[in-house]
Amino acid sequence: MADPIDRIRELEQQIERLSLFHEVGKAVASTLDLQKVLETIMSKISDFLRPDTWALLMLDEKSNELHYEMAAGATAASLKEVRVRLGEGIGGWVAEHGEVVLIEDVTKEPRFGLERESWYAGARSIVCVPVKGRGRVLGAIELVNTSMNQHFHEDDIPILANLADYAAIALENARYVQRIHELTITDDCTALYNARHLNFVLDAEIYRSIRYGYEFSVIFIDLDHFKQVNDTHGHLLGSKLLWQLGDHLGPLLRDVIGRPAMDVARVPEQIPDLPSRAGAQVGVEARALCRVGEQDALLLQRHDVLTYLHPGHNALSAG
Repeated sequence: MADPIDRIRELEQQIERLSLFHEVGKAVASTLDLQKVLETIMSKISDFLRPDTWALLMLDEKSNELHYEMAAGATAASLKEVRVRLGEGIGGWVAEHGEVVLIEDVTKEPRFGLERESWYAGARSIVCVPVKGRGRVLGAIELVNTSMNQHFHEDDIPILANLADYAAIALENARYVQRIHELTITDDCTALYNARHLNFVLDAEIYRSIRYGYEFSVIFIDLDHFKQVNDTHGHLLGSKLLWQLGDHLGPLLRDVIGRPAMDVARVPEQIPDLPSRAGAQVGVEARALCRVGEQDALLLQRHDVLTYLHPGHNALSAG
């Protein structure tokens, strides 16, 4: 028959685990603030497993490198700019293979060359689990040493893996929200900002310029004879041309560029000499240059008037 004291202790541990998952679940469900959710998850991991050092590594899918999104411990400050390639070290191996690594005794683990890493100085035991969402690895959670016991054990892995799943849910939610936001402010044809976002930015610039007394410039770029492209080659090619124009303009201009109408782009910019410089670089028509104090609708009206008064001429005129 089980010892009643041991049974009580086991029930207390189960209650503690349920409370842990409940708190993390509430954090994931109650906010879309990714940083706040991740901080809650890592804080709960720290409270429950008591690691001396811990880190959350995030995968950059463009570079296939991991960076330390969060870290705590004696050497955490030095990890801010560190990048880890897939397959490199424990975190890189876990992210590449999507499998857990448990090293109960570092002295008996020769695989990872831990003596070369300051992060593992004084390490006795290490556990690292992948953060996976929808079948792909998003990062890894790594713990070094534990103050509760001398070593991490197999019993620690389910708890850590479940918390890593919560982290994956938070990351996926944040990415979906970011993608939805991008779609609401992006023009489908050009991948530039759409009229809604441009109006917001222009109103904000007008307000700031009035309040702080600076001037900013707006360039309107009109594509001459664009209708002929659609009529001759079709709308698919016309859309491709718009996309290529947006792709070409983006790197040349360091502020906001977008498409408020079918074949027009405009750029709010705080640099006084931008219109002549940008016009020379881009080599397309910039018809109206309007100063602060005019409302958004009036800027568009002046652009339209200038466009139709002087059709078919590449020129830069200032208002």
